[in-house]
Amino acid sequence: MVRRILTVTFLTLVVFLHVCCAKPQAIEGSSTRVAAYTLSTRATRSSYVVGSPVWIEITVKNTSDHEIIGLGVEAETASDLAYIAEVRHLDGSVVPPTQFEKDVRDGKAFWAGSTSQGLGDHPEGLKPGLSKTVRIDLARRFDLSQPGKYVVQVQRQNDKPGAKSNAVTITIVR
Repeated sequence: MVRRILTVTFLTLVVFLHVCCAKPQAIEGSSTRVAAYTLSTRATRSSYVVGSPVWIEITVKNTSDHEIIGLGVEAETASDLAYIAEVRHLDGSVVPPTQFEKDVRDGKAFWAGSTSQGLGDHPEGLKPGLSKTVRIDLARRFDLSQPGKYVVQVQRQNDKPGAKSNAVTITIVR
């Protein structure tokens, strides 16, 4: 049992380190540094009930002419480790992050899912023109306990500052 726990912990750490260490790459020959990928987000529903999961989908697309290692690695269990989010009330005030979000930002969160599915995967590259979509639960990451409208943007954990996604407005209802 201890051996299995250590193996799962080790594999989780390997995936996390590879996801977080993938550096954004610039398009060669460009006079300005341009991110070699784009991020886009979308809400999975038009509204969410207070206390329920608030899933958003994040699509990363390789816009370069070469494969980028690390963009294709996110399994559902590692998605929470690969992205950080910014959530604001419609008036612009910041929504407080949960301890989990703080741990993700500080690189202290090593386990994102409830199973070890996907942890044995080797980091994969994302070929030019291809995209990968994952999802994260914002309710796990931010205090969304009050009804209202919220604006969300995400970026990859390792890109500080980096390419940010489009802004998405979500509605929380009772």
